[in-house]
Amino acid sequence: MPLAEWMAQRPMPYSSAELCALFSRQRLRDAVTAGTVTRILPDCYVSSQYRDSFHARCAAALHWLGAPAAIGSTSALYLWQLMEDEPEVVTAVVPHATRRSTPSWLRLYRTHAALPTSTINGWTVVEAQIALAQGYGALSAYTRSRVLHRAFAWGHVSAESMVDACENLPRVRRRGELLRRVDRILGGAESYLEEYSVAHVFNTADFEDLVPQFTVRVEGRIYRLDLYDVESRTAVELDGARFHSDAESRRRDVRRDADLASVGILTVRFSYADLMNRPQWCRQRLAAILQVRTRTPQ
Repeated sequence: MPLAEWMAQRPMPYSSAELCALFSRQRLRDAVTAGTVTRILPDCYVSSQYRDSFHARCAAALHWLGAPAAIGSTSALYLWQLMEDEPEVVTAVVPHATRRSTPSWLRLYRTHAALPTSTINGWTVVEAQIALAQGYGALSAYTRSRVLHRAFAWGHVSAESMVDACENLPRVRRRGELLRRVDRILGGAESYLEEYSVAHVFNTADFEDLVPQFTVRVEGRIYRLDLYDVESRTAVELDGARFHSDAESRRRDVRRDADLASVGILTVRFSYADLMNRPQWCRQRLAAILQVRTRTPQ
């Protein structure tokens, strides 16, 4: 089998010694000259089909740098499946004394500390809380919150592990913001929209009695209310388009609202667009509803 065909079946890096042992130095030179095999890093070769592959680049970086190198920052967040979008740059965590000239697609994160790691599909990756602390500040505002909430929901991080990571790493961009978000998640916020609404929309004295993630049981079904005003028995639902736009979601929401109404709970829904673009209107509407409901015996 030709060397190029053999490597095309294996999207991983090999050293020249490994390839020459299986084929020959001349066949390796011929494949590189023909453009079917690429020297992606010093003494690190991949099939040219995979030269731009994020996963092949992660493997090549670890192969080239050797232990105790690990994938970190946003690259690790992607391998933990906390991010959907593939990073343009691979970040490798290496000992502080490491000095290497790297291509534009590879960035080195130098540290004096030995950071905790896990193995994901054969790659050595820093733990999720370390990756979050390293990469949080490089993400967009929406992605920062989404990734953090997902990490908590999937059990990859805890409040204690996030605080420890932020305190022990010397460089954490947006450290204060990250720790404030951790506090809000501990307070019950389960999504970016909920967190944003509590922090920037319903953040005045009129709404200080709203309880996040209040649980109600109706005829054996359990519902978690995004926000709940106990005195007026008013539930506030924050509808992100991603989870409330299809027909099945709408049918589910209608049944939920009817069930809650059967026990005297009024559901008020605010859309993502209104919360983001008309926060003052949302505040006025909800304040008026709570005022009327409070005056009227429930």
